[in-house]
Amino acid sequence: MLESSFFEILKASGPVGLTVFLILLTMSIFSWAIILFKYVQLSKAIIQTENFLDHFFRSTNLKQILEFTKQVPYSPVAQMFDVGFKEFLTLKDELKDIESVLAAVERNLKRVYTQEVENLESWVSFLATTASTAPFIGLFGTVVGVMNSFHGLAFIKESTLQAVAPGIAEALLATAVGLVAAIPAALAYNYFIVKIKKLKIKMTDFIDDFKVMVKVSV
Repeated sequence: MLESSFFEILKASGPVGLTVFLILLTMSIFSWAIILFKYVQLSKAIIQTENFLDHFFRSTNLKQILEFTKQVPYSPVAQMFDVGFKEFLTLKDELKDIESVLAAVERNLKRVYTQEVENLESWVSFLATTASTAPFIGLFGTVVGVMNSFHGLAFIKESTLQAVAPGIAEALLATAVGLVAAIPAALAYNYFIVKIKKLKIKMTDFIDDFKVMVKVSV
């Protein structure tokens, strides 16, 4: 019953109402695709980062840690170690001063940090855009629907509920679809931002941890 009413409202909607609905539907579909993708990506990144750090702090053999990075390809911290250690092996014979080596390695670690953060934050901004704009797009559809209702009253002699019902239904549908698109996007955006922030802290702390371990191993 509800489904048939939904499609009846869409059929009765004007071109503006349909356009608003299609825009919001597209935003909602993209948002859910991003939510599912980022959830899987961040879940793997968090779990594998914990595993890598546990192995990193328990092991004293840097080459064994390097081998372990192959088992945690989704960990941004592991990727930082992979690049940093290989850079260290390349430079330690060229630059005799350990501080110069560490400075060069740190620059590369920060570069990888930036790349990994960009990867973690990719597409998350779309969720913020959907959360902030979808209600206003829905509100625009609501205003148009109400205007259509009042416009329809101008051409009839007697005002009845049947005369204004299609426009009001179109207006309420636009509001509902706008909220349906915005609410999951807003919740997911806040959730992902918190998770990414925690990963960024681990990545930043790892730069100092890596430098300390390299100094000890030299």
